Amino acid sequence: MSRVPFEPMNPVHNLRAFVRLLGDTSGERDSVNWYKGAIFSVIGDDAANQHLIGFEGFSVCRTLAQPDGSFKNLQREVLYYTHPRSGEILKTWKNPVTGEQVDVIHVYNDPVNSKFATEFKQKFGEDGEEVSFPFILPWSFMDDTAMTAFDVNHRWRNVLDPAVWKRESASTHVRVSETLSMFMSRADLENTELTSIGYNGVWNRMSPWCPWMLMGQRPGHLFYRGHYRKLMTGVAGLPDAVRKYTEQNFPSYLTAPTTWVEPNMTSFETYARDHKPRQ
Repeated sequence: MSRVPFEPMNPVHNLRAFVRLLGDTSGERDSVNWYKGAIFSVIGDDAANQHLIGFEGFSVCRTLAQPDGSFKNLQREVLYYTHPRSGEILKTWKNPVTGEQVDVIHVYNDPVNSKFATEFKQKFGEDGEEVSFPFILPWSFMDDTAMTAFDVNHRWRNVLDPAVWKRESASTHVRVSETLSMFMSRADLENTELTSIGYNGVWNRMSPWCPWMLMGQRPGHLFYRGHYRKLMTGVAGLPDAVRKYTEQNFPSYLTAPTTWVEPNMTSFETYARDHKPRQ
């Protein structure tokens, strides 16, 4: 094993570590990142947060090294809403806030592409604001465990205009915060022979109500609490129910995209593309 001490304030070290965690610097194989968790309602200070529904899904990506030392990450993702206790993938759901039975619309985003460099930049939607910051992650080390986090805060104009999508849209803009924590072996991190590193992690997200929940402009938002990990065996490592559902409904999402496409899609854009406003 060729081991090189990791320098946490070195942007190049951070870049290659991040790509090896979420992808594979070889560019020769897809990487699969699986997640599962729960979604809670957050409605003011006078009501306790309520466990609304569960979720489980994965992203599949291919990371390609560029001549300037950066990487292009070609990615698509699915997220399935599940029964909060049994974990069954749902077709319909009774909204405990409104009491209404609604059709569940799962997340199927393609593309979700990124450019990874020593300066991180990303944009969501045609009218979105570009996110830009130095690629220096917050690292901690204890014994053989390396720990880091990655936070991104987005805000972009909502394609679901609340004047038109009165039941589906929470606001004229979408504001989302996502925080990821990753835990890995320091020996793996410093092993330069490894083009891909396994990890376990935590994913949290704050976002508006999902359009299909038909919450309209009701005050409040959603909080996601999830755990996730890289599946070193690829899609073969997916839980059977998730893999089979994807094979039957979204088979192309079992492999990464092969070409760069813009702009990125979110669940709000795909909802606007595939549905009509409810009356």
